[in-house]
Amino acid sequence: AIADAFKIIDAEGGDDGRPIHTEVLDILEFGRIVFNGDNTASMFTGVTRPYYDLTWRYTLTGRLLWAGGTIWARIMYPKFVEYVNQEKPDAIICTHITAANVAVSARMILREAFPIICVPTDYEVEGLWPHLHTDLFCVANEHMAETLRPRTVPEKRICVTGIPAAPDFAREYDREATRTELGLPQDKQVVLFLAGATLPRPYIHFRRATDELLPFMHRFKEMHFVIVAGKDAD
Repeated sequence: AIADAFKIIDAEGGDDGRPIHTEVLDILEFGRIVFNGDNTASMFTGVTRPYYDLTWRYTLTGRLLWAGGTIWARIMYPKFVEYVNQEKPDAIICTHITAANVAVSARMILREAFPIICVPTDYEVEGLWPHLHTDLFCVANEHMAETLRPRTVPEKRICVTGIPAAPDFAREYDREATRTELGLPQDKQVVLFLAGATLPRPYIHFRRATDELLPFMHRFKEMHFVIVAGKDAD
């Protein structure tokens, strides 16, 4: 979504007329050991959730600050450090803590001065974001900004922007024509149920709530429900 936004800015001539070149990278692909990010994320749900809460959300949040060390990049991501050295980026935008911390380490190792912008695509800023060495945090709402201030992040480094969305969501559509095309009623409020089922554990809660609601949906006479089931064949 961020890269698409830069393409639009570039097409409009940018702020200073210079062309903007962006690359979207998966930090995990640069790892000495390449692991599946989805599977790793699912490890922090279920019975292991208390460990997640302690280290990322509550007790130790803001104290486990990786920024300031380069061990992670030296051991796991030397290929990324070399890539940054070759490309000489004007800035690095990070939407995940692994990328953010490796970018900070690369900057330290190379003794460069490019800015690092962190965009937590969530509704809280976990303790492992590199708070002390991030030039700008773009956060979803004021609540997230409030979690950063006690961690000594300067106000000038916090910007409430909302979570980035694809430019298509900002386009205007002909409502009646679109509903006709999709076979949706014109006289009801359309309610969309949408959830990714790639990570099974978080999806289970959504599915359970949907199952409880299904028998009662017919009572909402003014609503039309659209459920995108994805991989959930049942």
